[in-house]
Amino acid sequence: MRYRDLVFLDDLNDQEKNATIFKPSIYKYARFLFKAILFFIVFSYQTIFCLKAQNIAKFYTSSIQEKGTLYYIFPMKLKTCKNNQDFFYDFTSLSSKDSVNVNFSFYEKQKLVIDSICIMNKSIEIKSSTKKIFIEADHNNWKYRYGFTIKNAELIKIFNSKDIPSIYMIYNGVEKTEIKFSKSKWKKQSNIISRIFEMQAMNK
Repeated sequence: MRYRDLVFLDDLNDQEKNATIFKPSIYKYARFLFKAILFFIVFSYQTIFCLKAQNIAKFYTSSIQEKGTLYYIFPMKLKTCKNNQDFFYDFTSLSSKDSVNVNFSFYEKQKLVIDSICIMNKSIEIKSSTKKIFIEADHNNWKYRYGFTIKNAELIKIFNSKDIPSIYMIYNGVEKTEIKFSKSKWKKQSNIISRIFEMQAMNK
């Protein structure tokens, strides 16, 4: 601050001095706050836009068959909330059919003989019998690989729903093992899968 500015301040009363001294600080804070809000808005928009415009081609493959186009969605991985274990799942579907084959793998310390699966949230409940593909030892856990078939419409309902589903592995007819997933991972993957099935429906 220059000398003549100091002399000028001496001629002011206390209230005027405070207003003069802190006025630049208030403007500086306001500019910083405006920039922070603007950055947040731009970042949020870009995140949403990139998610919607994400290139889905790297998540699936397709081939022309005698009875239609065969689609295969590459395995995706989720983490279970309970014990932070990996849960893998993939899809195979033929354009001429209205059903999807779903294969999944998960880890559990218990010895299970799974006979069915239930996928449910607040508004949806879907049950299906399962088929064992293999079971193998993995350190202190068992790795289970199973599959089931589900209607296209039912699967689309699951991935279009805002509520994250829980999966129940049903064994011995009544006993259940519940698997839950984190919100962020599920949301990202459900958007991708919904987009792929939307594309498949348009090509029928």
